[in-house]
Amino acid sequence: MAAVPRLGVAAFAASAGAIATLLWAVFAASTIHQPLNAPELFAYATGIGSSASVLACAAALVARPRHSTVLGALIALFSLLGVFGYFGGFCLGPALGVTGGLLAVSEPGTAPRPAESAGAAVLCAMGAYFITLGAVFGTFGPYPFLRSPLPEVVIGALAGISLIVGGILQYADPRTTWASAVLVLAASAASYFGAYAGFLGGVFGVPAGLLMLLRRYER
Repeated sequence: MAAVPRLGVAAFAASAGAIATLLWAVFAASTIHQPLNAPELFAYATGIGSSASVLACAAALVARPRHSTVLGALIALFSLLGVFGYFGGFCLGPALGVTGGLLAVSEPGTAPRPAESAGAAVLCAMGAYFITLGAVFGTFGPYPFLRSPLPEVVIGALAGISLIVGGILQYADPRTTWASAVLVLAASAASYFGAYAGFLGGVFGVPAGLLMLLRRYER
């Protein structure tokens, strides 16, 4: 019974931080000149993307409390990225998010997962962030960047989504480790053909796929 309130507090703190970062990013972007240049779009996209990711992880934390270790790590990671989203509301949002993430990670009595599995999930999330950011820049082409051809944008977007799906699948169900590893490695390779080469996010996906294979052959 004691575990529920603690994870509830963690999810609430993370959600509150994400909402603060989100609102501040929208407010800051709406008060500066239009159209947004490259640094401004980067800050805006980071604020929106990190907030959405934290909210998704917080919801998953409530629904799947036994995965609190990796979800807490992802919440802390995405909350820290929120600092690049116009400083996350004077760092209030990231501070709340990191606090919630640490509460979730330190939750006792949750089902353990191999270090390779948790590490692969975090690497997939980091790779997906940079690859998706490349697709966003390729779509809008803010100065000094140029718009990328539509096929490159689509490849980048699909590669980012595939990394997220592969990371979640291999962590949630060990039976999918082989398929997840193939998906992640293929997505990482494809990302280099995406918009702006996925800002080299594939360098995170390759070790993630190798960690999955390592876990597979050690079982």
